[in-house]
Amino acid sequence: MHFAWRFYGLFDPKLYQNCSFSSNLEYPSKLLKSTIMDENLALFNQINSLSYWLLKESNFKSSVTFDASDDSYFISIKKGVESIYKHHVEDFSRKDARLLKFELSSIVNHLLQIKASVHADQRRTA
Repeated sequence: MHFAWRFYGLFDPKLYQNCSFSSNLEYPSKLLKSTIMDENLALFNQINSLSYWLLKESNFKSSVTFDASDDSYFISIKKGVESIYKHHVEDFSRKDARLLKFELSSIVNHLLQIKASVHADQRRTA
């Protein structure tokens, strides 16, 4: 199977006219898995950034723990001694990438809600 890619003036097809790319039926699924894993990595980065922001910019204490021996990922947000948010992802390495993406997105959304409430409280007190 031969593919031709054109990028509207940025690609000269004459340079690649003798090239052929073999079709691999696993490639789309590998690409999808790679894309989902990249998105999951971006979600991890966002969780870490939001946790750090809550730790530095508010009176909340955040803790993010990846326990390789227990194969789990745990996040906790506390205000003083009161826990206001906890999420525990068990069987982390065996979890389906799409399900993991859903759980991580849920964590990010909760942290964004907490951040929005911190901003609202800061505006009220200012």
